[in-house]
Amino acid sequence: MNETVNNNLKIIKARVEQDKYAAVELKIIKANGREVLKDLYVEKEMNQGEIFTASDNVLVSLHRSLRSGEVANLQLISSTGEVLMRPEFSEINQFDNGLFVGVKAVSNMISIKNNQALKTDALKVQEIATDSKSIKEQMIHTMKSNHPDRELRFIYEDAYNEAAVYKIEKIDGKYSSKLVGDKASFIATDGINVYSHSNIVADITKIEKVGEEEVVVKNIEKVEMPTLNFGKIDHSVSMFEQYAPKSIPTPPEQIQEIKPIISEVNVDQVVIPVADHKPIQEEKIESAPKNNFFEDVDTSVLVNEPIAISDEKVLIEEDIPKKKPQTFDEFFGVSESVAEEKSMPVVEFEDYDSTDKYEQLGDMISKIITEQKEARDRLSEYETQVRDMEERLSKANQEIENKTKKVNTLINQNRQIGDENRSLKNRVNGLEGKVEKLEQSNEQYLKENDRLKTEANKGNAKLNGIISSVSELLGSYGESDHSYAVKKKVA
Repeated sequence: MNETVNNNLKIIKARVEQDKYAAVELKIIKANGREVLKDLYVEKEMNQGEIFTASDNVLVSLHRSLRSGEVANLQLISSTGEVLMRPEFSEINQFDNGLFVGVKAVSNMISIKNNQALKTDALKVQEIATDSKSIKEQMIHTMKSNHPDRELRFIYEDAYNEAAVYKIEKIDGKYSSKLVGDKASFIATDGINVYSHSNIVADITKIEKVGEEEVVVKNIEKVEMPTLNFGKIDHSVSMFEQYAPKSIPTPPEQIQEIKPIISEVNVDQVVIPVADHKPIQEEKIESAPKNNFFEDVDTSVLVNEPIAISDEKVLIEEDIPKKKPQTFDEFFGVSESVAEEKSMPVVEFEDYDSTDKYEQLGDMISKIITEQKEARDRLSEYETQVRDMEERLSKANQEIENKTKKVNTLINQNRQIGDENRSLKNRVNGLEGKVEKLEQSNEQYLKENDRLKTEANKGNAKLNGIISSVSELLGSYGESDHSYAVKKKVA
C-alpha cells in the first residue's frame, strides 16, 4: 500500500477485492475530520491530479451494482480539500474552458420523472425525441441571433435526466466553482457563453457568460487621398469609348453648319454659349467646397495605379502635395498660376460638340457617386426593414412562448383535473357498490320485518283466542263456585 500526502489531503493506494468482481487498485482520500469526513474512493483524477471525482461508496466509484436503497453520490473535490461539486451526481465530465457537467443521480423535476416513466411507450418516446430536436433548434437560434459568427457545440443532451454545469477556476492556488446552469437537460457552449435548457419546449434558454471575447484592435492609419483609377485599363478599347454616354446620331437632313463657339470654363464661373451668335452672357454659379469633391467616393473601388490620358496630354500624378486639397484644376493638370488668375482662361475648340471628353468624365464620376449614394440609401432602407422584421419576429416568438406556456399550464391543469375526476369516479364506483349492498341488506331486513309482523299477528290472534276461551270459562261459573274448601293436612 503506497501513501502520499497531496497538499492538505492524505491519499493512499489500496487494492480492493469483492465477490464476483476482479480485484482492482484505486486511490483513497483518507478522512481528516475537516473537509473529508469519510474515506473517499477516487473514480478519476483530472488537471494533473489536482481535481478528483470521488465517492464514499466504493461500488459507486467502481461503477458496480449498488445495494438496495443506495444511489450514486459522486462529488468533485480539489487536492487542497475544496468541495467543488456536491455529492449528488452519477456522472461528472470535464470540458474545455473549465466547464464540468454533472448528471444528477436523483432528479426532483416533475418533467424528468414523467419522461423516465414514459420510456416504455414508443409513441411518447418519439414525441420526446421531436421535442428534443425543437429545443436544440431553439438554442441554436438563440445563439445565432446574438452571435451569428459562432458555432454552438452541445456538451450534454438527454431529455430523461437532469444535469448541472459548473465553471471551475483556479485563483491564487485554490480552486473555486460557480454554478452556471442547473435543472437542464440540454447544455451547449460557443466558447464564450453557456446555453442551458430544460426538457420542456416552452421554457426559455438560459445564457451565462463564462469566457472573455477577443478584442481585435486594428491600427487605423490616416489614409491619404487615393489616386483616381478605375481598375486595370484595357488599352485595346478607349476608356471614353467604353464608359462615356453615347450620343444619338443626327440624320443627315437635319445637320446644319454650326460655327464653333468659344466657351470659357472655370471652376467658379461658367460661360454658357448663346445661340444665334448673340453676345456672350456670364452666369455666376456658387462653387462647392473643393475639399469635399471626393467625400462621397467609395475608395474601395479605387486602385492605387495612376493612369495617364496621353491623347489629351492630361496627366494624373502621384506627387501632388498631401496637405493641399485636390481640386478640378489639379485633377486636370491646370497650373496653379493659371487657376489663380482673375481673368478666365479661354479654351478653343476646333470642332465643338456635346461629347466633350472632360464633361463625359465628370458625368461618369457623378454617375458613380450618385449610384453609390443610392446603393447606401437602399442598404440603409433594407437594414431598417430587417430590424423591423427582427423586432416583429422576436415579438412573435415571445407571444408564441407565452401562449405555449399557457397551453402547457392548461394541459397540466387538465391532467390534474383528469386525475381528480378519475379518483372521484373510483370513489363513486365504490359508493355505488356500497349502496347496492345496503339496498340488498335493506330488502332482506324488509322481508324479515314482514315475516316477523306476520308471525306476531299470528301470535296475537292465538293469544286473543286463548284469552277469549279463558274468559268464557271463567264466566260459566257462579259466585258460589268461587269458594274452594281447603283441606288441612293431618299430622
